[in-house]
Amino acid sequence: MENNSPHYETPQQQRSLETMTRILDATAALLEDKTFDELTINEIVGQAECSVGAFYGRFKDKDGLLHALDERYFTEFGARIEQFFRDFNQQLHSLEELVQATVQVVANMHQHQRGLMRTLILRARTSSDDRFRQREQLLLDLFPRYKSLMLAFSAEINHPDPDKAVNFGFYQMFTSVRERLLWGGAFPFSEVPEGEFLEEAARGFYLYLKNLPGV
Repeated sequence: MENNSPHYETPQQQRSLETMTRILDATAALLEDKTFDELTINEIVGQAECSVGAFYGRFKDKDGLLHALDERYFTEFGARIEQFFRDFNQQLHSLEELVQATVQVVANMHQHQRGLMRTLILRARTSSDDRFRQREQLLLDLFPRYKSLMLAFSAEINHPDPDKAVNFGFYQMFTSVRERLLWGGAFPFSEVPEGEFLEEAARGFYLYLKNLPGV
């Protein structure tokens, strides 16, 4: 985990690094049931089985902890996306397969540490600290590469404007999956099991690209 923040220090010694990892993992676990503002440092170190001194030896304050969580999350996500691009030519041979794989990647992104993801999204939208928004921007920076993969199957895209179709179809899918997985979604989606919802999200995206009516 690269450290470009004045709010926390990445330890060099293995034992100290393990303590920092426990603090990060403990916070991510607690965020499944509480908001970040509700968490106290005593609660975090209790979950991590370390001392308050150990916390302040690594983080300036709670904001420093959140910066470290943010950076770790997007570093890990970036690695998963790079693997997706590496696997593309070997495993995906049709537009339908690519759409299904895309929905699964987006789902995995939001299913992994949901409480943390909710926290980071809200902080990126409300914080005056631009670094939260800059890290979230990494997601948007990946889209042109993904779009080029989709347009490689342009012969299978029957929409009259394939470029616009990829943009709009991806946006529809991404925002609906994010809403459903992080916040439960509104009627009628809240009662639909996640697996079924993801299947329908992939189906809708694919049919839109194919310019076909739903069946």
